[in-house]
Amino acid sequence: MIPSKFNIEAWESASRSIVFVFKDSFGNLIDLSGFTARLQVRSSASDESTTPLLELTTENDGITIDGPAGKVTVFIEDVLASYSGVYDLLLISQSGIVYKPIKTSKFKVIPGVTHNV
Repeated sequence: MIPSKFNIEAWESASRSIVFVFKDSFGNLIDLSGFTARLQVRSSASDESTTPLLELTTENDGITIDGPAGKVTVFIEDVLASYSGVYDLLLISQSGIVYKPIKTSKFKVIPGVTHNV
């Protein structure tokens, strides 16, 4: 997988899903069966804090994978504060090999106006 950039904008107090479909250099779907995924948002790439601003994984149901379709869906739900940072996406195979199809990219939460929905 050749890493690419994909900047994300989310909206405060709103949900959003983003679908990534991964293909090889010939345009064939990459079978992601058995893979897990992790996405963390931090204030900067050099942020050493132990707690990310946002963490989505296949384990916490923030990410789902449709293996045969090469599809990874990221669910951003009800972000309660506006902030800007960076993120990347890691895919981990059953054998433990880590792939980084989305390299460090911008993540921005846009403030909302309507509250208490």
